[in-house]
Amino acid sequence: QLQRPILPFIARVQDTSTASRAMAGAMHKYQQAILLALALYPLVVPADECPVGATPFPSELEGNTVKYADLFDITYHDTYKVIKYSPTMSVYGAFHSAVSKRGQSIPEIVLYQCGTPKPEFADTGVSTSGARYFEIPLRRATLPWGGPLPFFELLSVTEYIYAMDLTYISSACGQLMEECVPSIHLSQYDANYSEIASNNSVVFTDSFGSGWTDTEWDVEFQVSLDPGILNRAEWISYVAAFFNLESEASEIFAIMRSDYNALKNLAHQLTEEEGRTPKVMWVSFKPETCTNPATDCDGVQGWIQVEGSWCHCGDIW
Repeated sequence: QLQRPILPFIARVQDTSTASRAMAGAMHKYQQAILLALALYPLVVPADECPVGATPFPSELEGNTVKYADLFDITYHDTYKVIKYSPTMSVYGAFHSAVSKRGQSIPEIVLYQCGTPKPEFADTGVSTSGARYFEIPLRRATLPWGGPLPFFELLSVTEYIYAMDLTYISSACGQLMEECVPSIHLSQYDANYSEIASNNSVVFTDSFGSGWTDTEWDVEFQVSLDPGILNRAEWISYVAAFFNLESEASEIFAIMRSDYNALKNLAHQLTEEEGRTPKVMWVSFKPETCTNPATDCDGVQGWIQVEGSWCHCGDIW
């Protein structure tokens, strides 16, 4: 990717004198034009070749491997793997951006190793002509919401994040990424969002259509809908499949499962020994995000739409 090495240099351009401050506006526009051009520049490595050091395909895996998550499963074949969504539980949400998709089943995803033939509908495990195909290991990803980010961090693949909406990101590492590469922040409400977000980059949207680009690059990361703590933790396997990091994901999930079961056993122990059931306190906070609350939020509390964009009126704990 040609754009990444020079982005930090562009980001470090500083106003160091009174004269340079006068040029700030023009410089900012020039910088934005450069960033847009670089973002739309094609990848250097051809799609059918493996980059040097590409993670090999996990040839030791066979059949179904997902044990806890209910909304997806992965089957492995010689040079490709198939992610299938639950035919009954995995559907596009009732409020999806595309009205035609609402309530429809989500088609499967076929991930095939770079340097190998792209599978076809007739191949083993590919059960629909509507399957989506992606070459792996993934070379870059777009995160239009925060759900996938913890798994990218756990797997140490944040370097492949090409664009991300940082509006509600609390991760210190995620925020530091913006400090290093300011252009990484991309909101679904930005101009040219779909064109930039899907530029040779897999977009990890969800079944509600968060950051949906209406292109062949969209995939549905449904972690927030899987009904169970370990169910959701195992979505690390979904992200890992795009990077051939199944072994690492298995080790990380085993630790999370062990920690979860230890807490669960402690809760049972407290109940039996002290005769009381431990309680978990869950606190959520929604800050006010509307630019002109005095005008837009008069007598309104909660989410509203202003000039095509959503914002939140009032702070809610």
